[in-house]
Amino acid sequence: MKKLLMLSIILGLSTASATQHEIKSMTEIDGYVEANTLVVFDIDNTLAESSQTIGSVQWQEYELEKAKKVGLSPAAALERSLRKFIAVSYVNTMRPVESLTPKYVEMLQNRGAKVMALTARPAELLARTKWLLKNIGIDLGKAHPLSGRLSVVKNEEAVYNRGILAVGATNDKGQMLQWLIGRPGFAKFSKIVFVDDKEKYVVSIEKAFSESGLQHDSFRYAAADERVRSFNVEIADAQTDYFESTGEIVSDEEVLEEYSAAAGQSLF
Repeated sequence: MKKLLMLSIILGLSTASATQHEIKSMTEIDGYVEANTLVVFDIDNTLAESSQTIGSVQWQEYELEKAKKVGLSPAAALERSLRKFIAVSYVNTMRPVESLTPKYVEMLQNRGAKVMALTARPAELLARTKWLLKNIGIDLGKAHPLSGRLSVVKNEEAVYNRGILAVGATNDKGQMLQWLIGRPGFAKFSKIVFVDDKEKYVVSIEKAFSESGLQHDSFRYAAADERVRSFNVEIADAQTDYFESTGEIVSDEEVLEEYSAAAGQSLF
């Protein structure tokens, strides 16, 4: 009887501890964050986005589909698209999805929250990603939950260092966060707040923690949705061709001006 009662309590905690939301601004999580909260942000299309069409997640996904259409296997197509994404990332810059985001992240850090990023970027981009974020005023090394560098190989290598866990495209975000939280020295926290623009990653976190008894609130972040929907293949192809021939990035505006001058009208 006691075992049944204890199981009921655990199941009750599991059901009550998980909440999912959709938000259009980062500040909408404010009422859910307190001191000792572990705040976990995705990076691309959440904290920041590519300054141009090329280098964005939607561009990488477009390159993935292009590779499949020419006959590459799913694995080979993913590898080719990621190689392009990595090459562009070393030349490209990023910008905050919302202009308020850098100051808002800093405010959460100063409030006493433990703040980190959980990204599907390849582990080999970790140092470059850290630099790109600091370049726009986001320093995840300020209030991170765990010191040092850690790595683990599941479907591919995942690496954590000073506030960023890069798990790659094939590892499960929820499982990787569970792994990191279980490492010795991980900071104590009272609850988890997770923010990601992709529904599949919100589901991954919910699946991983649904039976843990840990209080966690997951947010599907929609601020970048319009830019994702307005992805322009002509701009993407022109920028890709230019990068592959010169190693340089041409801006969206420059591509539009070139097309407009050639065609006598806007692409739109």
